[in-house]
Amino acid sequence: PETTPPTTVAAATSDSPEQILGDARAELEQLQTEQLEEWVDDDEDDDGIAVRAEAAVVKFGKAADAIFDRVEERLREHQASSSSSSILERLVPHVQSLFMNQLDILRDSCGRAYERILETATKEEEKSEAAR
Repeated sequence: PETTPPTTVAAATSDSPEQILGDARAELEQLQTEQLEEWVDDDEDDDGIAVRAEAAVVKFGKAADAIFDRVEERLREHQASSSSSSILERLVPHVQSLFMNQLDILRDSCGRAYERILETATKEEEKSEAAR
């Protein structure tokens, strides 16, 4: 499901750079929560997990880009060009953390799918050997 950014993103020009940074961090926390909720149910077939994995990567990239775009726009409105790069640099570790978290979730989900494939293949092989 598409998510809408928090209402804090619609900025007033009186926002300080620190407020803008705080709002962006809140959006990133919301993105992290959504990522975790999205991967709670991984009992689907293995092809479904691959499709979800690809969709999750695309969704994450779009969401992170949108957050950075909103921060840049708000900083321009605030005329905080001198602090723009430092604010954006301060967001990078949060985005990197989310990205690493997403990779861990994908790795775990795909690993469980691979284990199910191996278990199924082993069971089928055991059945065919028993039938001989």
